[in-house]
Amino acid sequence: MSILFEPIKIGNYTIPNRIAMPPMCVYKARDFGGLPRCFHRLHYPARSLGGVGFIIVEATAVSPEGCITKNDLGLWSDNQIEAHTKLNYEIKKYTCKTTAVQLGHAGAKGTCPDIVSPSGICFSLEYDHPKELNVQEIYEIVTKFKEAAIRAKAADYDIVEIHAAHGYLISEFLSPLTNKRNDDFGGSIENRMRLLSLICQEVGSIIPFGVRISADDWEEGGNTI
Repeated sequence: MSILFEPIKIGNYTIPNRIAMPPMCVYKARDFGGLPRCFHRLHYPARSLGGVGFIIVEATAVSPEGCITKNDLGLWSDNQIEAHTKLNYEIKKYTCKTTAVQLGHAGAKGTCPDIVSPSGICFSLEYDHPKELNVQEIYEIVTKFKEAAIRAKAADYDIVEIHAAHGYLISEFLSPLTNKRNDDFGGSIENRMRLLSLICQEVGSIIPFGVRISADDWEEGGNTI
């Protein structure tokens, strides 16, 4: 039998096969509501019905200002827990009994009002100018990830994936191209990693987690493998 169809253990969870659905945004929530809708309750369970062994639900914002678009899923409010719980119930009817949710913050790569970044650097000319975060605001974002992880666990997600890739906020802190800070959150790689490290500590005290990173900036002066 192909190894693709053999079970695999991830932490305390046994996945029935090696087929996983990665987080892929569909932008089907509505107007900063952040709620999974009927689309999501068909889209994800259909993959579970088709035999996918592990599903990571798409990028889910930890705050409204952390949305990529106004139609992102969210876990910034207790009012969103019930809809996510219903989504997990539908997924777990079929092959996939273990689910994760990707928690993220868009940073300068958001299209919503009041976008923020480590150093006030635009992601590109297509995006608005972001506000530079102060230290208190950085710690508030750590708390938002912690609170979102608590809600994820309450909504019956088994694992959280921290989105630290693709030029979004945590990725902006990690990269020397977008992090020009002169405080404890900038400069050395240890300092640039501080936001992610703090988030990992908080999330890890609540629920099993993984981290998605972009290992190479593909730009001179940026991070490399």
